[in-house]
Amino acid sequence: MAWYLARAGYVCLTMDYRTSGASTGKPRGQVYFANNVQDMQYGLFYLRSRHEVDPDAIGLHGVSPSGAVAMRLAARDRRVKCVSALRCSSSAPTVRTSTTTWNR
Repeated sequence: MAWYLARAGYVCLTMDYRTSGASTGKPRGQVYFANNVQDMQYGLFYLRSRHEVDPDAIGLHGVSPSGAVAMRLAARDRRVKCVSALRCSSSAPTVRTSTTTWNR
């Protein structure tokens, strides 16, 4: 997805959450929802610091549990302008909690 968006002129940041993929941290493979939200928020901080990024036009995209992470972060951070969440039913209780607070 990021490749297609970048070709269309969007600035994209892809990331691995701490302890997974190419990121650092031990023990490997631990998944904590709150840490993933924090990691994605750090990605937002980084994007907002870049001169080529309009800080007033940032959206989030997440697939599977990352879709729920994106929705939770967007519900907390009013600077996020849009969210795309695909196949995030594995985190349905979290998704329901996040979407009920989506009153912009």
